[in-house]
Amino acid sequence: MGENGKPKKEKEEEILKLYELGKGKIHQAESKQEKFLKFMNEINKEREVLKAKQSTAQRIVKVFALLFVIGIGIAIMYLPEKNILGKNIFDFSPPPNLYIDMEKFTVINFFASWCDPCREEAPELVKFYQNSSSATIVGVAVEDKKDDVEKFIKEYGINFPVIFDNGVFSKKLGISGLPTTIIVSPDYKIKKVIFGPVTQQTLERFISELTK
Repeated sequence: MGENGKPKKEKEEEILKLYELGKGKIHQAESKQEKFLKFMNEINKEREVLKAKQSTAQRIVKVFALLFVIGIGIAIMYLPEKNILGKNIFDFSPPPNLYIDMEKFTVINFFASWCDPCREEAPELVKFYQNSSSATIVGVAVEDKKDDVEKFIKEYGINFPVIFDNGVFSKKLGISGLPTTIIVSPDYKIKKVIFGPVTQQTLERFISELTK
C-alpha cells in the first residue's frame, strides 16, 4: 500500500499520467513558441522585402524628380537664347558705355565677383582676349559692388573693358544665371548665347564657326 492507502501500482500510474500530461503541456508550449518565432521571422522577412521595394521606389521617384528638374532647368536656360538670337543687342537697353566692335565679334560676358564659376572662367577670358584677332571682350558685372568688382579685376589681371549692368540689360536678355556669355556680330546682331563657364578653346571654336 502507498502512503495514501492506494496500491503502489496505482500510485505509479497516476505519477506517469501526470508526467505525460506535463510533458504534453511543455511540448505544446514549445510548439507555440516555435510557431511564434517562425511567425515573427516571416514578418521580419516581409518587412525587409517591403523596405527594399520602398527604397527602390523612392530611388526611382528621386531619379525622375531630378531629371524633371534638370529638364526644366535646360528649358529655362535655352528659352532666352531662342528669343534673342538674331536681334540687335541695342534693342535690350544696354548701359550707354557698352562697346561693340564694328570690325570683329564682341564677346559680352555677364559675371559677378561672388560667382565661383565666374572665377573659374576669368583666366580663360583673359587668355582669349590676349590671343584672339577676330573678337574682343566686354565684361558686364551683375548685382555686384564696385569695390568687389575692382578686386576681382585686379586678382585675375583682367585687361578688357568691364561695365556694370543697369538692372535692365540682363533682365531684358532673359539672363537668369551667371556666368552667361553672348557673342555679338559686328552688325550688332546676337549670334550665340553660352550658359555657364567658357574656356579659351570654346570661344575660339564658336567664333570660328560664326566666321564661316
